Amino acid sequence: MGRVAAIDPGERRVGLAVSDELQLVARALPYIVASDEAGTARRISDVLGEFEIDVVLVGRPVHLDGSESQGTRKAEALCQELRKLGFCVKLVDERLSTVEATRQLRQLGIDSRAQREKVDSFSAAILLQAYLNFSRDRSRDCC
Repeated sequence: MGRVAAIDPGERRVGLAVSDELQLVARALPYIVASDEAGTARRISDVLGEFEIDVVLVGRPVHLDGSESQGTRKAEALCQELRKLGFCVKLVDERLSTVEATRQLRQLGIDSRAQREKVDSFSAAILLQAYLNFSRDRSRDCC
């Protein structure tokens, strides 16, 4: 069993997170600076290359009503670039993940300036942990 990675694509920064080998716990990695989708995908591949990754989750930013945004199209284009590099990619709804990440960072006492450096990867870790929890719970229900 390999690891699962999650990506929170943003305009300026791309948050990254990776699971442990047992796919139980998510860990935030340092963000990368966003560029065009092909360049971003290559940088993501470089970072994730040190891990044995089974699946990459890419946060799909949509409006609260579920309608697509400009970010939605960029996330889908990033998925295509990651697939070209050989990754198995799944798009996941990331609504309110950044809001939750900001809330949790604030509760930890991290000031707003430091939050900007951490929020994207923390958001990716929140997406990933939710996915891991859901997958684990589903596997228990099947027997």
